[in-house]
Amino acid sequence: MAELIAPAVQEHSPNPHLLAKLVALGDTVPVAASEDVYSATGVKLVSKGSRIDEKLQERLLQHKLRKPLERCMAVDAEPPPLGQLACSLLDQVPGLRGLLGPGAIALLDELSAQIRQGPAATLQLALLQHEGPHPLAHAALKAGIAIELCLRKGCSVEDIRLTGLATLLQDVGELYIDPQLLNPRRPLSPEEWRHVLVHPVLGGRVVRELGELPERVARAIEEHHERCNGCGFPRGLQGDAISFAGKVASISHMLVSLALQQGASLPRIGLALRIIAGEYEPALVALILQEISIAAQPDEAQALPAQLAEDTHRLLHRIGEIVLLLHHCEDVAGTREMRQLVAETSRQFQIIQRAFSSTGLDLEVCDALLLGDAAPVALAQEIRGILDELNWRLRELGMRTALRCAQLSASEQQVLGELCQLLGWSQAREG
Repeated sequence: MAELIAPAVQEHSPNPHLLAKLVALGDTVPVAASEDVYSATGVKLVSKGSRIDEKLQERLLQHKLRKPLERCMAVDAEPPPLGQLACSLLDQVPGLRGLLGPGAIALLDELSAQIRQGPAATLQLALLQHEGPHPLAHAALKAGIAIELCLRKGCSVEDIRLTGLATLLQDVGELYIDPQLLNPRRPLSPEEWRHVLVHPVLGGRVVRELGELPERVARAIEEHHERCNGCGFPRGLQGDAISFAGKVASISHMLVSLALQQGASLPRIGLALRIIAGEYEPALVALILQEISIAAQPDEAQALPAQLAEDTHRLLHRIGEIVLLLHHCEDVAGTREMRQLVAETSRQFQIIQRAFSSTGLDLEVCDALLLGDAAPVALAQEIRGILDELNWRLRELGMRTALRCAQLSASEQQVLGELCQLLGWSQAREG
């Protein structure tokens, strides 16, 4: 996938969305300037100790600043114990309890103490907490799982600490995005999706500008949506081009997002880890699958629902149509840009196609089973999970392809628009 670059911004220009969140946070806890704030031209705009409010917000938005605003502000509040926050979510997903041991919880609480020594990072956590009951708790659980995985891999204390910090702060870039674009019910245009999908780049940039944490933390934040097979974003990195901390942050993010935000069952999580080989670091996948039971419990056999047969055949037919349309796109691609885009889309589609074939659902023997043979109920759940997962992967590929169409001519966009629709992409948020 071509690299998605964050929109060009003026260095040290106050971000209006973050500034609005700072004002809102200041209504609940003291948020004040930790030093004098100067414009880029040397004019003092804010005196040390001044509380942030709407009047100050308007003034700051009119100027470029000498330093990032976040480095000049401090919140008079301590973040809650991160270990306690992470554990509070385990009742919702008890199957993940084995991935958050006592050692990881203790190290997570140590992170809390370390973060309190950095006023800028403390402010970021306070902003996450103010976003509602979920963002900071989710971040804490992701960080706890990341720490547990590092412990089991025998990582050094420093590697564990930095990976935990990166995973904890991986979504701070979302604080700088228009909150309307983060509404899961709002349909998004390709350009709006582009703003959302660059949040890893924004997060890495913020951590660098704050100057409190090592470069490795910023890099892992930028990588937390990358995939080892090159199908992630924002840069489409592959294999060892992704740092180990980035790989841990990526799989921890996937686990918590599926379990808590999408309500996925443990078998579905296990399926998501297994269905496309090489998507995540194999050693990490193996560690997680040791804790998540993906084997069906013995139950009574019954005929599988006819709807599963219909949905399976529908997906098989759709995959065949996508193959034909991809061939057509290759034939009509007249520019280098379109040929590159079609080639990359085809490469990623073939990964999904191979995953479908590996399940056996495109075989005649499976047709007989789906059309009425008795089978364990758990098999129906497995098949439904496979269909849902593959359909989601196709929609995600359609969205990524649609994002890159802006560089093409109108006629090329029309051809690829048909492909994106067949892949299942529409102007809506896809989980």
